[in-house]
Amino acid sequence: MPVWDNINRTTSSGVAPSVKEYYDATLQKTLQPNLVHARDAQKVPLPEHNGKYVRFRRPVRLNAITTPLSEGVTPDGQQVEMTDFRVMVKPYGGYIPLTDEANFYMLDNMTRMSALLLAEQARVSLDTILRDAYCAGSNVFFAGAATSRAGLTASDLLDGPILKKVARMLERASVPKFADGFFHAIIDPETKFDLTADPLWTDVAKYQNTENMERYEVGRMLGFKFFETPNAKVFEAAAHLFGTCASLDIDAQDPAARRLTLTADAALITPDVARQLAGMLVDVQETGEGGVRQTVCIERAEREGGAARIYLRWWPAVTPAAGAVIVPTGGASAGVKAHCTLAYGADAFGTVSLGGGEAVETILNPPGSSGGLDPLNQRATVGWKAKGFCGVILDDERVCRIEHAVTE
Repeated sequence: MPVWDNINRTTSSGVAPSVKEYYDATLQKTLQPNLVHARDAQKVPLPEHNGKYVRFRRPVRLNAITTPLSEGVTPDGQQVEMTDFRVMVKPYGGYIPLTDEANFYMLDNMTRMSALLLAEQARVSLDTILRDAYCAGSNVFFAGAATSRAGLTASDLLDGPILKKVARMLERASVPKFADGFFHAIIDPETKFDLTADPLWTDVAKYQNTENMERYEVGRMLGFKFFETPNAKVFEAAAHLFGTCASLDIDAQDPAARRLTLTADAALITPDVARQLAGMLVDVQETGEGGVRQTVCIERAEREGGAARIYLRWWPAVTPAAGAVIVPTGGASAGVKAHCTLAYGADAFGTVSLGGGEAVETILNPPGSSGGLDPLNQRATVGWKAKGFCGVILDDERVCRIEHAVTE
């Protein structure tokens, strides 16, 4: 029905400002402390009238100086160089339609109940967007003897040896630890179940000093501080890339530009699909028996005339043979789910600040706010909307995902 076309309405003369402020505060209270994947991210504001991109900046590390100073001679000064990241923000949101009778006859306040449900939906949605962006880095370790996700078995659990390898990688790259002296890692409850059986695990209940314990912190081990969320990434078999599309045919490729060109399937890359593909982790699969399958991350997708261009964040180790296809990234072997532990150092990620209501808000449209489309003041909507949101890895060297199985 056309009455629901008012979902994008952001103000209404029928809602008192104090009421909207209450629901906005409820939304922020649900979001701010509970986005586990946003807790350590660099946050930038979402300015109005500044296009669909936000910019993150990171200084380039200075090289070591090994030449001694000359007596009485002042050396040349050094330039501060910045690496800029320009990232597209995308709008997200959802709503619940209500009737005037629902609030009048029901024992519960349906507007308030709907707002609470939507606030929780917004939390899970935004946290999932960040999770998927941060788990799309180029550094990956596989537990046990596996060398790929497809090779993971049910016995390849997260353990001390693999954590030591990840810590060594981060330390070799001079990745800074956080102010608490640890690298951080995000795990799910199943992974915590396995780690707590390790004698090297230190549970929060055994901390000598609990004053500085952080929200969602569950323990420490081998230089990592672990934070728990049931929303950690899990890779499992997927049937479609988007909608009902199971694969995309690659017609040409340019390794230097990290670009795949689609001709036959170009029409499938609509503006909405291009938005959806940006930042997605996919597999490039060579056709035929024994074809190489490699995981890559789509940086952006765009239409150029009769062709579509897919730009990758990194080029696969083995250049795909002619006739390769883009398919959904799958799970482990024999239906085993590949759980992902995200391990990282300081300043690894970036996202949009949600504070103050600039980027996310509650939208209340009371009965009658649709004018002639609701002539008897019977219909209302409660919704949430993120005007623009994104997550981005600022430095691939500072983050690693560990893919592993868990004890069932």
